[in-house]
Amino acid sequence: MRLSSFGFILLPLLIFSFPLGAKSPENIVTLTLNNALQIAKKRNVEMIVAEERVQQAIHKIGEARSFLLPQITGTISETHQTKNLEAMGISIPTKDRLVGPFQTFDARIWVTQTLFDAPALQRLKSSKTFQTLSQMEQQKTEADTLALVALLYLEAKREEEKTAFTQTMVEVHQARLKLAQNEFQNGVGTSFNLTQKEADLAQAQSQQVETQTRAREKALDLIAALGLPVATQIQFVHEEIHIPHFSENSTTVLEHPDLKVAQKKVEQQQVEKKIAQAEYFPKLIATGDYGASGKSPQESEGTYSVGAQLSLPLSRGGGRKEKIQQSAHAIQIATAQMENTQKQVEKKIIAAREIVTRTQALWSASKTQTVAAQKRWQLAQEKLKVGVGTPLEVKEAKADWAKAKDQQSETQTAHEWAELNLIHSLGKISETMETLK
Repeated sequence: MRLSSFGFILLPLLIFSFPLGAKSPENIVTLTLNNALQIAKKRNVEMIVAEERVQQAIHKIGEARSFLLPQITGTISETHQTKNLEAMGISIPTKDRLVGPFQTFDARIWVTQTLFDAPALQRLKSSKTFQTLSQMEQQKTEADTLALVALLYLEAKREEEKTAFTQTMVEVHQARLKLAQNEFQNGVGTSFNLTQKEADLAQAQSQQVETQTRAREKALDLIAALGLPVATQIQFVHEEIHIPHFSENSTTVLEHPDLKVAQKKVEQQQVEKKIAQAEYFPKLIATGDYGASGKSPQESEGTYSVGAQLSLPLSRGGGRKEKIQQSAHAIQIATAQMENTQKQVEKKIIAAREIVTRTQALWSASKTQTVAAQKRWQLAQEKLKVGVGTPLEVKEAKADWAKAKDQQSETQTAHEWAELNLIHSLGKISETMETLK
């Protein structure tokens, strides 16, 4: 009986001595903002897809070019057959209308070369334009992805910082509850005050759990964006992020990835119109073949043919004209979208600059409040040393300082994101990535 009781007690201890999901060194990743952006460039799904689309566009150029190169085909056949001459319109004054059986053999190489094909030439040009468009879309995807990862990084880092603040608040409420308990036991406190302090502590502990949950959720969002394993544990480097600044004349949008993509789409539609117009041009093809022909491979002779074919597209029921009109409307749509894109980019730049100014002012004010709160905490410590203060006053002052630091961290994160958003709005986040430390 004693042995079974001992085992019953020991089993839970053994289970909790080896926690499930323990962190292993290989699952821990130390991240700065620059590290996160570098990982995103290599592992983010959108970045990988964009790169594959560029490679796909390159191969489409080769496919379009192949139609303008010689097309070579080889054939070989050997047949044992009979023929009905009357089926071919040949009448012979004999009873037997069948000829054969006889054998035929033919081995031949056929060569076809397009000499002039206007639609094929325009399709080749279209595929080259599409490649450039794919590269520009890749640059746009890179900029958008880096901006998203930067936001997720700042959010996850901020939520982790909040966990330290909530721990401080739990400690403060524990001290308040202890004081209320002592007052109640000494007859100078009320049960209502004691119950209120217990409720305040429970609420602080609940907020701590919620903050820890949000911190893990934000970390998981960042992990997913970076393409890392779900079990990865992130350790953030808590330091001020140095972000490059741009002068007021940096509002040009001509090199913005969004506008480049919009411009290239207009060019792509213009090429599509030229393809439709090229359908009116004739097509010239040269053909030739050479091979052995005879009864059998042993009884064959070399034969060849050389020729050319000119085809004129006379009428297609008005389909070509309608296709040209469709392309013209597509150009108008793409042009309108390009103009709207330029306006939206300019609008985002102006708004981003205003947000940077506002967040800078809030951050500066919060730093001043943090310094003042720290001095009040130091003063409370001095009062405690000389006997005119209480430990609770020190904890209360420390809690106020923690709140001020938390608010400073909040405004700092907001300002850092505002500056990154301005860089993204200017279309410069990719080129300045190396300076983000």
